[in-house]
Amino acid sequence: VMFMCKGRCVYHGSIKDVIPYFARHGYQCEPYENPADYVLDVLIDVSRKPEILIRLNNLYNITHVDLSALVHRQDSSINHENIEHERRKYKVKAARSVGAEIFYLSQRTLRNAMRNPALALSQTLASIIIGLLVGLLFYDLKKTTEPGVQNRLGAIFFIVISQIFSNLTALEPLIKERVLFIHVAVALIVVILVLVIMMMFSGFLIDLPSVFIWLSWIQWISAFRYASNVLTINEFQGLIFCLPNQTDFCPMTGDEILDKRGLAHSNAWDLWKNFFALTVMALLLFILAYIQLIRIKKPK
Repeated sequence: VMFMCKGRCVYHGSIKDVIPYFARHGYQCEPYENPADYVLDVLIDVSRKPEILIRLNNLYNITHVDLSALVHRQDSSINHENIEHERRKYKVKAARSVGAEIFYLSQRTLRNAMRNPALALSQTLASIIIGLLVGLLFYDLKKTTEPGVQNRLGAIFFIVISQIFSNLTALEPLIKERVLFIHVAVALIVVILVLVIMMMFSGFLIDLPSVFIWLSWIQWISAFRYASNVLTINEFQGLIFCLPNQTDFCPMTGDEILDKRGLAHSNAWDLWKNFFALTVMALLLFILAYIQLIRIKKPK
């Protein structure tokens, strides 16, 4: 392999010698670090230190063997068949398909997780613990006015919060590639601020109709609200809640609770429109993220 930095070659040799070579020049590879990421970090650091770049390039120039001297030039003319043979031999292969790229990226992600078992184990345990908590919250909930209704609303709120905040792990690449994403601190603050605002307008913490008119529009961009609407409609529709003293007097229905919370539930679209809104929000965020990645000026 050959590695170049700012147009100068800093390494040319075997793949297995890459890490030991750069280690001799002060660049240590962490035990669980991806070798490809390690080389990128080295090249980025070398690009910022001209003296190291010159030193590595001089070492390359001293040890490099000019392979062109080994090429034997023939004086005889090359016929058409030989030209076609050479063209086919050096024909550039087509780019990999999208499916192949996804496969290799997934494979790389899996290997990174295996190189850092503590992180993978902690994420797995966190998912298991949250799953157990959700199961315990929803286990044998009573169909009573108190505490059946409140427990259901609390469980739904917990599920929505845990699912949305678990997506913060997607910010890990931003932190690892801090050289490319130089505004990570600002991004983290903005993400947390946006999530907190959306949570406030989910309909659980405050009665949305009582909010100032000039602030009520925020509810329409709250992922918490749409997600909680789906779970609330699915859970309460058709239920009947009785008094907690084990009587047959049932003064409240799930449909009445939905009406009180201002959730339309008369047809299937009232449920699926929340899925549609979440899908549109996800697509818009993906598009905006893609545009921003294109706009980022990566260091050369």
